[in-house]
Order: sequence, then C-alpha cells, then structure tokens
Amino acid sequence: MNTLVSTVLHECYHHIQSKTDPEYNALTNYKKYGYYNNRIEVECRDFEAKYYKQCLLDLSKNNLI
Repeated sequence: MNTLVSTVLHECYHHIQSKTDPEYNALTNYKKYGYYNNRIEVECRDFEAKYYKQCLLDLSKNNLI
C-alpha cells in the first residue's frame, strides 16, 4: 500500500505539471534531460515526501486502508 500511495501522489503531480508547466513536454525527453535529476522528477519526489504521511492518515481515518 505504501508504494501505491507514493506512486499515485507522484503521478498526480505529473498531471498537475502537464497542465501548468510550459516546459513539461520538453522535460519528458529523458534521453536529453536525464531522469533522476530532471526538474519535473525532483518536484514529484518533493510532492510525494510532503504529502505522503498526511495522505496515509486521511486514507486510514476514512477507513479506506
């Protein structure tokens, strides 16, 4: 479950980026910009870290996990 929550948060933030970041499409060229240190990936990992615990608490509080 923990990995699923992290992955969903990460991918949700990619969706947000795709709608708000004008450089998003270009930065998805991982051959050119790399993956791990790519700004869009760093931002997603930061988003995960910021909301992970609260997301798990909310899911538990609402008896979803």
